[in-house]
Amino acid sequence: MKKRTAWLMSMVFGCVSALSACGQLDDESGRREPANAATSSSAAARSKPARATIQLSRLPFVASVATFSPRRPRAWVSIQRWDGAVWRTAISGRQSRAGTFAFALSPTTSIGQKYRAVSVSGRGGRLVSRVATPSTRWRKVWGDEFAGTRLDPGKWRTRVQEATGRRQCATPGPALVHVRSGQAVLGIRRVGGKTRACPHGVFKNAMIGTGEPTPGFSARYGLFAARLKFQAGRGQHGAFWMQAAESGGAEIDVAEYFGDHRSDGGISSFIHKTSSTGALTSVGGNRRSVKKLLGKRRTPSSGWHVWSVEWYPGGYVFRMDGHVTMRTSKARVAVREYVVLSLLTSDWELPALNTTTSTMKVDWVRAWQH
Repeated sequence: MKKRTAWLMSMVFGCVSALSACGQLDDESGRREPANAATSSSAAARSKPARATIQLSRLPFVASVATFSPRRPRAWVSIQRWDGAVWRTAISGRQSRAGTFAFALSPTTSIGQKYRAVSVSGRGGRLVSRVATPSTRWRKVWGDEFAGTRLDPGKWRTRVQEATGRRQCATPGPALVHVRSGQAVLGIRRVGGKTRACPHGVFKNAMIGTGEPTPGFSARYGLFAARLKFQAGRGQHGAFWMQAAESGGAEIDVAEYFGDHRSDGGISSFIHKTSSTGALTSVGGNRRSVKKLLGKRRTPSSGWHVWSVEWYPGGYVFRMDGHVTMRTSKARVAVREYVVLSLLTSDWELPALNTTTSTMKVDWVRAWQH
C-alpha cells in the first residue's frame, strides 16, 4: 500500500484468521469461558505484577492498544472477541519492545462487542486483560485518499476568490495543487513583481474546497480529520479548515500552521463566527501544547500527523494524533459546513516569506458521523 497509513488501515476492517502454531493463544477449540475470565497457570499467577490491559480508542483514526507487564517483545498477542459461546481471535500480532500491541477495530461493526487481549507470561502462562466494549459508533460519510494523478472533480474545486480583504496580493490557482503518490501537494507561486500595493510580489495560492461552486460534501456535526505534513516555510500558512455552506455558520480552523522557527510553535486552531449584526466572535488561538506533544526539534512540518475536530451540538474538541489540544462550547453553530485545504500567502505574513518552494502535503481527509 503506497500510503504511509498502511500500518493502521490494513487492520481497520480486516482480521487475521488465527495465530500461528507457535503461539496457541486463542480459545477457538470451543471451550467456554465467561467474560472477564483471566485464567493462567499457577506459575504465571505468582509472577507479579504480571498483568494485561486493553484500551479501546473512541476515534476511528487512532489505534487501540493492549499493554502487557512484564513486557515480552515479539511475544504473540491475540485480540479476542466473545461470540456468545467462546472467545475467538479477531486480530493477532506481536508485542512491541515496549510490551504493547496496537490494533484497529471497525468503528461500526465492533460496537457492543466484547474484546479482550491475551499474551503469554514469562513462565509460559497466559496474561488476559479485562473485557472492554467499544461504545462510540462512527460511520464514515465522506473521504478522499487522493488516488490517481489528479484531484477528483466530483469532490474538490478550486475556491473562487478575488484579491480582496487580507489577501490583496494573492488569488487561488488550480495549478498549485497536484496529486502524486497518493497525496495532494499544495504550493504557492510568485506570479508578479513588487508593486506599491504588493511590496513582496503577487502570488497564486493553493485553496480547494468541497463546497464550490455549489456545496458538494457538507455536513452538520461529526468528526472531521486530515493527515497532513505541513509546510516548513515562513510567510505562508497551511490550513485544514471548514466553511459554512449556509448562513449562520462559522469558519472552523481545525489546524493552521505558519511555518518553522516560531517561538510559539506556529500552530493554531480557531472558530470565527459572525453574528447576524456583523459582530465577529473568535475563539481559540495558538496551541502551545502541540509543541510539547511533538517533542524537541520536531515540528508539524517534520512528520505526518492527524489533525481533527469533533463538532457536536455542545461545542468542539480539537485534537492532534488523538491528543486534545482545545475544547470549547463557545461560538457554536448548527448549520452545514464544508471542508477546505489551503496554503496561502496572506498579506500580513508575506514580510516573513523565506521560500516559495515549501509545500503542504495531505495524505487523506475523512469525515464520520454517529
